[in-house]
Amino acid sequence: MRNVLLRLKKHKMLKWAAVIAAASFFILSCQSVPEKAGMESSVQLLPSGSDVIIRADISKSRDLVEPVISMLGGSIPEKIAQDFIERTETVWAGLDFDAEQSTGSIVAEGDYPGGLINWGLCRDSDWKKHKYSTEPELDMKLPYWEQKSGRSQLSIPVNEYLLASGGQIEEMLRLWAIKNNKPADPEWMEAERNSDVTIMTRNLTPEDYGRFIPELTRVPLKSLILTLNRIDSDYLFSGRFHMDSELSAFLFSTIFRALVIAAKDANGERMFPDLKQVKIIMDGSDVVLNGMKLPAETVAATVQKWFAAAGMSGMNGTN
Repeated sequence: MRNVLLRLKKHKMLKWAAVIAAASFFILSCQSVPEKAGMESSVQLLPSGSDVIIRADISKSRDLVEPVISMLGGSIPEKIAQDFIERTETVWAGLDFDAEQSTGSIVAEGDYPGGLINWGLCRDSDWKKHKYSTEPELDMKLPYWEQKSGRSQLSIPVNEYLLASGGQIEEMLRLWAIKNNKPADPEWMEAERNSDVTIMTRNLTPEDYGRFIPELTRVPLKSLILTLNRIDSDYLFSGRFHMDSELSAFLFSTIFRALVIAAKDANGERMFPDLKQVKIIMDGSDVVLNGMKLPAETVAATVQKWFAAAGMSGMNGTN
């Protein structure tokens, strides 16, 4: 998207002929694209290999989402990232922790100037237009753009949706075309409906979790789902950690409780002075977390630190 959104302001001074041409270009390039329908959630458009999935309500979590978008975007200028945030209501990010090259994909809902973006990309020599051909029975050719100097890919199937990926845009377009109506994970759907930010992991090894918190390499954590709700200047955390046995759950709860007790903020003060408010309990082979409250600025800083530790520095597929 480099040099694309920055040109939007210049387009305001274009002659009417250029504006009409841009609109015509958008209509011709998107006329075969179906509207998204039949899906419980846009999470179903993310690539199947996404090991970490994040959903965020921008209005409630802008200070948390901005640094994440900047990191996923790699070299995207700050002004472009801000323009994207301004136009977005909800964003889903899927992170693929491949052993050799971590990458990410984004599904965003908002209001995007599809015609102007397509027109700008058409004029940008660093981007090339492609068409993804669906299965013969669907008989659709869906347009997308790919950056020549990297693996960044972009598609705006309709003005309300923006799809971006570091190499998996064709899978996302296929899911769009077939109206992926396979039931979404019920635990995810419940969390998504009741939180401002939702995070879920799957298919990660203890070593993968260790990129975020080294202590987690000691126990076989199968998956987790976290929810964050904004309350004034804080985020209230809840979560469920799925373990492989009750013994693992006991070990994990012990380690997690120790981390909470030892946690300190940037000023060296205890992060959770009232430990009675933080509930860490076992539920069979699961560990349930409730009552953890953290300042929004602390959460944002931690997220940036974790993304950097995981090598998620951009959408170009680099570690």
